[in-house]
Amino acid sequence: MEVEKIGYGAGERDLSIPNLLRVMIGERSAQEIPPQGEARFLDTYSIQVGQALMLEANIDDMNPEFYDYLIQKCLKEGAMDVFLQPIQMKKNRPAVTLSAQIHPTQLEKFTTLILKETTTIGVRVYPVTKYMLPYQVITVNTPWGKAKVKIVQVGEEYKTISPEYEDCRRIAEAENLPLKDVYEEVKKQGLKLVNLNVN
Repeated sequence: MEVEKIGYGAGERDLSIPNLLRVMIGERSAQEIPPQGEARFLDTYSIQVGQALMLEANIDDMNPEFYDYLIQKCLKEGAMDVFLQPIQMKKNRPAVTLSAQIHPTQLEKFTTLILKETTTIGVRVYPVTKYMLPYQVITVNTPWGKAKVKIVQVGEEYKTISPEYEDCRRIAEAENLPLKDVYEEVKKQGLKLVNLNVN
């Protein structure tokens, strides 16, 4: 962290230990040098490193039907990821933890959104580091039109080739076809294109 300001203060109460406070304000360094082993690991697999914020709220008194709307709204507003986890709170009350991963610049927007759209009275925020495999989204031709495919790589190898679900569903509904058949066809076309580029 690059420290910009440091403040000191003393409390009014007399305690058995020094009643002092030191506060440092700063920003994360733009380029943080990873340990040698980690740097080699990141370079070998072309892993990208990014920073994000995780917002969490425990909710035990909201209509469960509202969660679908809330998740879709968060994603539409630009959240990287949103998910729910079942938990138990005080007195063993069943509840849900809402988690939203966002860009650091979106803190005010999403904190306000969660406080407005849910029954929670507080939101926890903490920074997270993301290690991400590089990927690309390509468009392939199928007998029923175009569809997108996400290709994930580990080093020089292709790890996964995943058809875009919404495109497959759209084709399946429009053509009255089984979704699994459309999915397999889109994946096959993606594999063909990948093999063509490799060769």
